[in-house]
Amino acid sequence: MKMIKDKKLLLKIFSTLIAIVLWFAITYTEDPAVSQHVTNINAVFSGEAQLRERGLTVVNKDELPAFSAVIRGNRSKVISSLGVVSAHIDVSNIHDVGTHEVLVHYSYPQDIVTLTKTKVSAVSIKVEKILSRDVPIKIEADTSGRDTDRLVAVESKTESLTVRGAQSVVEKIAYAKAIIDASEITVNGEMNYAYKLYDEDDNVLSEKNIISKSQSTVLVTGTVYKKAVLPVKVVLSDSLKENYSLKVKKQSVESLTVGIPDNSSVTELYAVLDNNATRARSPITVDIQIPDGVYCPLEDLSVTVEFELLPRTVHELEVSVTAENAPEGREVSINPEKIKVSVKCAKDDAVASKISATIDASELNDEEKTVDVNVAAVENMDIIGKYTVTAKLR
Repeated sequence: MKMIKDKKLLLKIFSTLIAIVLWFAITYTEDPAVSQHVTNINAVFSGEAQLRERGLTVVNKDELPAFSAVIRGNRSKVISSLGVVSAHIDVSNIHDVGTHEVLVHYSYPQDIVTLTKTKVSAVSIKVEKILSRDVPIKIEADTSGRDTDRLVAVESKTESLTVRGAQSVVEKIAYAKAIIDASEITVNGEMNYAYKLYDEDDNVLSEKNIISKSQSTVLVTGTVYKKAVLPVKVVLSDSLKENYSLKVKKQSVESLTVGIPDNSSVTELYAVLDNNATRARSPITVDIQIPDGVYCPLEDLSVTVEFELLPRTVHELEVSVTAENAPEGREVSINPEKIKVSVKCAKDDAVASKISATIDASELNDEEKTVDVNVAAVENMDIIGKYTVTAKLR
């Protein structure tokens, strides 16, 4: 009984396969006439060369409607024609900016199929003037993957590039910027990098209506520095030092992270208050001076200082004189043991303990002789005159 059932099943499957083969044979042997809806037809523009000779360009290609059509013919002919139907748009007759209605002409193999229906017969073409302008080049170093003990300075070898395209796009361009992965730069050298175009709000611009750019990449130099955190010291200009001492109450920047050459001797940075400080009210903002060879990645190199200028006047202070380099086992007799030293400084700095007065006893003997006194003071205090005492060993 099971054998009979299996034979019947095989007979049904075999009959179905024969029916399918016969249907395909009859269908393609007879090649009947059919209609076929063709979608996603490519748009082909002509006349753009003439348009550009007039300083014009099409700007809305990506906004055009989808093109479709119905073709009719023998099945085999229709199938072979599906990939060759196209929509042609001729813009050679456009002479002005603005929106223009242009007829769409469909191309298809007319000798084997016919076009019975189209969805779009005309399109609105937007045309703008072609504008050419120079835009500045910016270089930005991405240091997120960089070694913590190094900084990389990157700079473009050219200051600007020329961009040509539709007016509405080119007018928005504020600058071109290449973002460099600083971790790729291990030694000083040059490399070419791709860039993008940005508007004034630092947004990346689409380049769909850009016709040409003077260069596709920018040549960038990379310089590797040793990273250092240097203190920022606010000081007076030489002309102000003559008559004033500076008291810094508060400053907005205490230090900066900079890059220095491996053999650099720079240990601090300066911000100098000039003569304007005598006329301006505190606080004021001044530039931080970056020495040659030092790299600072910050664009804002300024410090806001809350300060007071203290007038410098002459003061006379009594200071004890001490001896240095006395022979072992010998004492030094100094006459006088105290001297009056004239100093120029702010009143608050006029403190005797801030001054040292010493003599060198290494060449003294038992006879009294006149020796120079080495008088030194802290910063913001100038010593006026030279001083001597008599001294001998005892």
